[in-house]
Amino acid sequence: GCPYPNCTVGVDELGSQDVLVDVWPNPANELLNLEVGSSAFGSAQGDGLSVTVVDMQGRIVCVDRDCHGLSDLAMTGTGTIDVSDWPNGLYVLTLTTEKQQASVRVVVQH
Repeated sequence: GCPYPNCTVGVDELGSQDVLVDVWPNPANELLNLEVGSSAFGSAQGDGLSVTVVDMQGRIVCVDRDCHGLSDLAMTGTGTIDVSDWPNGLYVLTLTTEKQQASVRVVVQH
C-alpha cells in the first residue's frame, strides 16, 4: 500500500494511441514474442532501440542482445525472448526508443 493519500502502487504502462510494443503469450512459459509498432522508430528504423527486463526485486534479467532471440528486433520490429529458464514470476519489460518508452508486465509460468 501507499504511505500517504492519493498515491498509487504499480507499474505505469506508458504509451499513446499507437502500440509501442506488443507481447504474447502472456503468461509465457517458453518463448515470449515481441512486436514493436512502427511509431517506436526514429528517423531510421531501430535507431536507439533498447530493451530491458527486470524482475520484481529490481534485478536486471536481460538487456538488449542478452535477451536471447532479440538480435533482430531493431531491424525487423519482431523478436522472441527465451524465458524457459526464468523462474515463475512477474517481470517488467521496458522498451526505450529515441521517441518514447513503454513498460509491459510479463508473467512467466511453467
